[in-house]
Amino acid sequence: MTPSTNAMLFHAVLTAPVSTVPYGEFQNGLYVQTTQAPVNYVTCVSITNNLGTVWAIVHTYGSPFGSLVFDTLWVDDSVNQPLTRDCTIITNGHNYLKVYLDNALVYSSNTLALGMPAPFNAFLEPQTSYDGGQLFGTYNDFYSALGENIKIMNNPSSAVRAQVIDSSGNTLASSPVILGNATIDIGRYHLPENTTIQILDSNNLAIASSPIETVYGGDVYSVVTGSAKSSMLP
Repeated sequence: MTPSTNAMLFHAVLTAPVSTVPYGEFQNGLYVQTTQAPVNYVTCVSITNNLGTVWAIVHTYGSPFGSLVFDTLWVDDSVNQPLTRDCTIITNGHNYLKVYLDNALVYSSNTLALGMPAPFNAFLEPQTSYDGGQLFGTYNDFYSALGENIKIMNNPSSAVRAQVIDSSGNTLASSPVILGNATIDIGRYHLPENTTIQILDSNNLAIASSPIETVYGGDVYSVVTGSAKSSMLP
């Protein structure tokens, strides 16, 4: 469990130990939960029973003592599920939830009633009703970030687009420059990304460029003397 945090983005690589159990269920998930009652949370979770393993996105409403209502928002119940998946949960705890599995968007909504005011606790947690043996969930590369976007401020008046590119020159994400600012969504990527930030004019020419930056969601940059210079949020 993490300390209380105002982060909005949470990531982990989850591995279920087996593809089936003889009876009951074994669940292995990344949970983002309220820090005080009632117990409301969202989870990216593998669910293993005697038929196989499925992956699901679930939201719950609870009481001070536990969960009461389970709302399955998305499920992949296809056969031969992988036992390891890369999961990213992005939420404001009120109405907005976005979930990526293996860098692919599987669920997005901004009309939910999550009932999860920040700050949050994040949990890496197995749960089981199978008592025939000891099973373990495996978790790798947990991190949290302030959000899914980076911001580039104080762009030149000739700027029309900002982009982040990888070491091979591929554009990972981009955004128009509006009123001197750009907001680029990088939440789908496995953070941090080592990228270069470029500001382009109407001729698609770079008019400002940063050195290689180690970028997390929530980072803020400002164009200063022809370069993109990092400045973290408070």
